[in-house]
Amino acid sequence: MGIRSNIEYTAIRELHEESGVKANVEDLESCGAVNFYLVDKSEYNMDKKFEYYDIKNREIFMQVHFYILRKWERSPMESAEMGQPTFFKKDEIPYENMMPNNKVLLDIALEGKKIDSDVILFGKEIEPIVKWRSKPTAGAF
Repeated sequence: MGIRSNIEYTAIRELHEESGVKANVEDLESCGAVNFYLVDKSEYNMDKKFEYYDIKNREIFMQVHFYILRKWERSPMESAEMGQPTFFKKDEIPYENMMPNNKVLLDIALEGKKIDSDVILFGKEIEPIVKWRSKPTAGAF
């Protein structure tokens, strides 16, 4: 079993544990990932653009994968990890209640494009300073 397969099986398991929803790995549509890089806060310079920080030679601290699922069994349920599930029409998504970057990511996915982004976290604090770059993508998922 490859890394990609392990990630997808983990996504299906977590979906079930956190919401009660059952789904099959074959029904997951990968819509990309975001790479997170952890950089010492002393390196932060507000005036420098993202490209100033050479991430090619840095280890990925965390990678978050995103999927779309159009077919599943059971209705999602509220749990200790998730509030009351609510479905929204595309034009009624409450972006104002979400983290700012979620709008960017969700818009990319809902347009059928791949998410391919990098995030630099300056410091290990609960609220680190963040620099964000969403790379243009060539293909759809």
